[in-house]
Amino acid sequence: MEWSFDPRREDAAERVRAEIRHTFEAHARADAILRLDTIYAELVSNAIRFAPGAIEIAVECNGSGGDITLHVFDRGPGYRLNPHLPSDIFSECGRGLFIISRFADGFVVEQRDGGGSHARIVLKPGREPV
Repeated sequence: MEWSFDPRREDAAERVRAEIRHTFEAHARADAILRLDTIYAELVSNAIRFAPGAIEIAVECNGSGGDITLHVFDRGPGYRLNPHLPSDIFSECGRGLFIISRFADGFVVEQRDGGGSHARIVLKPGREPV
């Protein structure tokens, strides 16, 4: 499934998250919803802050109860994956990628042709929420 939304519409990100949650439930992956909520919030809020224009989301479900891959595409300046806690634990910068790396079973960020980033997150079944 795929979605594209304008982050300037205040209800758009939440509508897409609700549809993704429904997709997880339909594929017998309700176990991953807590992790999805945290990962989605971090990735989408970063894209809203740093990337102009539409945000594209895609979800791949590997059969009922199988792996789920979440893709988030933006057209911002791009970023490199360097998941670590900032030295100032109260800093608002740098924590998000670390949090995602702990909640995901796989996390890769690639630069897109023409600018922007493609974040790919894998959620495997049977993992307890962090």
